[in-house]
Amino acid sequence: MSRITFFILLLLNISVQSHEDENLSAKNPTFHIISNLTDISFESILSLIEELTANYPSIMFTLDPILEEKLNELHDDLSYSSLPQYEVSKDCLILVFGGDGSILRTARSLPENKILGINCGSFGFLCEINNDEIIDYLPLLIKHEYQVKSVSKLSFSINNNEHVFLNEVVISGAETGRPIRVKIQINDFEFPPYVGDGVIVSTPIGSTAYSLAAGGAVTTPYLPIIQVTPICSFFPQVKPLIVSDSKIVSLINASKDNQAFVFCDGEKISEIGSNQSIDVFKSDENCHFISFSDNFFNKLSTKIFLGKNRLL
Repeated sequence: MSRITFFILLLLNISVQSHEDENLSAKNPTFHIISNLTDISFESILSLIEELTANYPSIMFTLDPILEEKLNELHDDLSYSSLPQYEVSKDCLILVFGGDGSILRTARSLPENKILGINCGSFGFLCEINNDEIIDYLPLLIKHEYQVKSVSKLSFSINNNEHVFLNEVVISGAETGRPIRVKIQINDFEFPPYVGDGVIVSTPIGSTAYSLAAGGAVTTPYLPIIQVTPICSFFPQVKPLIVSDSKIVSLINASKDNQAFVFCDGEKISEIGSNQSIDVFKSDENCHFISFSDNFFNKLSTKIFLGKNRLL
């Protein structure tokens, strides 16, 4: 055998081995499990661990540290083999047992990962399946028989700090019952001051959250838009506004004496004084959701229009 032939065969062997390793990796996803720490989620997670341990021993998974501690407190005889926490990489599939709040927190802390929302809460609009369905869908996850749907996030800057959000940013009065004045500026065009309880700026997927409750429009999750929704406007003719996400939306606290608060995906971020502003713009980040069907309109119909959710 000539030296050239030997090296060609060696390279072919390395290539074949590389493809085999890639295929093996593709067949064996790694899961990272997060929970809202409710009894419903504990029961579902224990069932999932039992199923993985009994029928899929080659599938590795990690548990959120607080979740692992709680499970060990409840079941000191619990036996499973999981990966060390430091091996949670961007390739792990994130299984979130909870509601929309749990998913929003996960999207902030693990922005590059694919997320499967498993509803253990009440509304769960961001969730793909219910907690009692995880065992049925597990084979599809393992065989990679799902879609990955990426939705856009928005960012806002305040006091030289940038924050990224998945649903909405809100500016509202610091004192309940006292209206505030907010100037809304789209790029260089400034609208007359709005008077009311506050203003919501939402993403497309955030249109079914606080914005909807305040009278905003429902938009499909993949539109390149930003929605501006007033909260309890003093002037009823003031309606929600939808603009391209190529625009910059600025909210300015135009109240002379009233301070306001800025909330991002339900969490208070900062106070904002008179004449201070926040600038909202399209983020470079996306959120990646695992989906088993094109079910946005079905979800919209059942959870919102028909009211089939756990709030009732």
